[in-house]
Amino acid sequence: MDLLDLRSASTVMRMQVISTGECLAAPNEAARREFEMYVYSDYARLNEERREILNHVRTRGSVYAVT
Repeated sequence: MDLLDLRSASTVMRMQVISTGECLAAPNEAARREFEMYVYSDYARLNEERREILNHVRTRGSVYAVT
């Protein structure tokens, strides 16, 4: 079992945990759902912001610039 403070984790790490992990305890179910919605929203915003960069990488076929 791994322990992680999701409040200080990166956006991608949060999304991975929320989408594939198992919640062991949630004393406040409403707060848990609100946090999960925030994580999904934050991840969607990140993907929108980096869409152009990822498309450019796909077009070039590499992350690194070839000179």
